[in-house]
Amino acid sequence: EGALYTINKALQISPDEIGALVMLVEIAAFRGDAAAVDASMKRLQAKHAGQLPTVLTAGHVAMSRRQWPQAIALYQRAFERESSTPVALVLAHAYLSNNQPDKALLLLADHLDLWSDPLFWQEETGEEDAS
Repeated sequence: EGALYTINKALQISPDEIGALVMLVEIAAFRGDAAAVDASMKRLQAKHAGQLPTVLTAGHVAMSRRQWPQAIALYQRAFERESSTPVALVLAHAYLSNNQPDKALLLLADHLDLWSDPLFWQEETGEEDAS
């Protein structure tokens, strides 16, 4: 209750604060209140549609509801905006949840540039470095 009280106080001061709106969704999800998740998500999207925290939060909601294709699409959108490792990891998790391990591996290998890392290939093939 304390967290929700604090978030609501913050929203009284700054009603459009994206961090506080995201936290409303997260608190509702933690409580298992699907109606509150939907209401909070609607409010977040109305104020901050398309922004990275909004897209990621929508992806998290889709993942929690086992809506894998929707989560993948949202996380791909987020990854196009910010190709960071945390976003790559949630996208890979969505691929794995959707039984697409090949896409998860390719995504992470490309993101981490494993294709050019000789240590990766040495471990995969068991070959020693010739140098």
